[in-house]
Amino acid sequence: MENNEMIVINGNEISLNQNVSQQLATIESTVKKMKEIEEEIKARILMEMEARGIYKIETPDVTITYIAPSERDTFDSKAFKMDNPKMYHQYTKTTEVKSSVRIKVK
Repeated sequence: MENNEMIVINGNEISLNQNVSQQLATIESTVKKMKEIEEEIKARILMEMEARGIYKIETPDVTITYIAPSERDTFDSKAFKMDNPKMYHQYTKTTEVKSSVRIKVK
């Protein structure tokens, strides 16, 4: 009889269905490889756009826009909290975060 459950409980042992485990590992591994390839392609495009002074490329499939290096101001909340704990709590708010799962391929 085929087990369609994702999570298998056998006594005190909790595990994933073997097929689900293998599928997740394959998907996560493929996504990781694809992201690496994407980053390599982006780096090469960036290098060529900078070298050629190109700021925008439009094709039927994609639009690529060059973003020049810049500086950004950020708020150091950790330092502010240490220096002004009362004010920090006065201006912070709590927001709910939806439940989720994190999957890490070994």
